[in-house]
Amino acid sequence: MKRNFPPIFRHVETTAEMLTEDYVKWATERKIKFPRGPQLTLTFNAEGILLSTPMLKYYLESGMVVSKLYYFVEYAAQTPFRSFVDKMVGKRIEATKSGDKLSQNMSKMLMNSSWGRLGKLVFRLPLLY
Repeated sequence: MKRNFPPIFRHVETTAEMLTEDYVKWATERKIKFPRGPQLTLTFNAEGILLSTPMLKYYLESGMVVSKLYYFVEYAAQTPFRSFVDKMVGKRIEATKSGDKLSQNMSKMLMNSSWGRLGKLVFRLPLLY
């Protein structure tokens, strides 16, 4: 699959050496100083980036090469908090109907704070080549 644009988004510290002569002239006329802080740009290569599965699949299907893989996270869709959330939503609805603001807010905060902690439990397994 041939692409006529660089497909990788990454932050790059821009230096004058990276620019064409015409653009350096344009930047000089406008008193733009280099190096510039990291700028979001499109490139053809990158090191040490995090890719989602669909993005990695797209790159591989486009003919790009992945030369190093440091680790991966496997996502298995599940609903471990279904009964908890259903119960808390029920309590929040009851509290809303009865005008009990304290119980309403407590139900909301318990739900929000409980599931957010799960994202911090990341297990890294050793990568076998």
